[in-house]
Amino acid sequence: MQSEINLSMSSTTIDNIKRQIREQRLTQKELAARSGLTVETVSRVLNGRNPLTPNTLQKLSEGL
Repeated sequence: MQSEINLSMSSTTIDNIKRQIREQRLTQKELAARSGLTVETVSRVLNGRNPLTPNTLQKLSEGL
């Protein structure tokens, strides 16, 4: 299994996650709590400072 998702797919996926956050009117803090991640991790992934790993993607998906 890849440790990081393909960069172009990652960008599209992150854009989709951001759209879902806006549509659901969630804060990063709320998403972090719902997904079992830290606010720092959510912020870093959404801002491209941390890679979007399959594990993180799974947790974010569950939080949405």
